[in-house]
Amino acid sequence: MRNLKKKKIYELVEVHNNKRIPLSSKEREKLEKVYPYYGAQGIVDYVDSYIFDGQYILVAEDGENLRSNNKDICNLVNGKFWVNNHAHILSANKQNITKYLFYNFNLIKFEPFVTGSAQPKLNKERLLGIETYVHEKITQQKIAAVLSALDDKIELNNKINAELEALAKTLYDYWFVQFDFPDEAGKPYKSSGGAMVWNEQLKREIPEGWEVKKLGELIEVKDGTH
Repeated sequence: MRNLKKKKIYELVEVHNNKRIPLSSKEREKLEKVYPYYGAQGIVDYVDSYIFDGQYILVAEDGENLRSNNKDICNLVNGKFWVNNHAHILSANKQNITKYLFYNFNLIKFEPFVTGSAQPKLNKERLLGIETYVHEKITQQKIAAVLSALDDKIELNNKINAELEALAKTLYDYWFVQFDFPDEAGKPYKSSGGAMVWNEQLKREIPEGWEVKKLGELIEVKDGTH
C-alpha cells in the first residue's frame, strides 16, 4: 500500500445530488431528443435540455444491479446531460482526479453497503462513508491517462469488430440468400441470369449445381470421443 492513502469517499468528491431533476416518461416524450437523460444504469432517454456540463461520475442509487453487479455501478459521463434521482452525481474535489476516481470506485464492492431486498438501495450517507485507497494527485493523473488510453483502444476495437460482423452478415446474405455471389465473370450470379433450379427440400430455387447436405456429411469431427 506504499504511496496509497485510505480515504472515505466524502473526502475525495463533491456531491451534486441536489441538482437532480426527474422527468416522467410522459414529460420526456414531448421533448426533442438532444441530450442524454441518465438513470441508475446509464442512458434512459434523451431530452431537449441539460442540467450538467462537464465530467462526472454517476453511481447507481437503486436497482437490482447493486447486488448482482452485472454492469458497472459507476459510469463516467462527459459533456452536457440530464440526470434523474436514481443516480448519485459526483466529481472529484481539488485534491483528486475525476477519471481516476471512476476507475477506483469501480473496484469497490458496494454490495455490503446496500440496503433493502425487494428494492436494493445505496443511499448517499452509506456511499460517502465507504473507504478506498487512493494515490496522490500527480499519480492519479498518470494512472487515469493510461487506463483511458486502453479504454479508447478497446472501444475502437469493438467498433471495428462490429463493422466486420455487419460486413460478414451482408456478404452472407448477398451470396447465400440472394445468391448474388461473383460468377466466373465477376458479376452477381443470380442478378446476371445465372441458372437456378427448384429444390424440393428447401422449397425454393438454388443455383444450378448446388446441393443440400447435412453438416455431418461435409466434415469430420475430431475430439476426445471420436
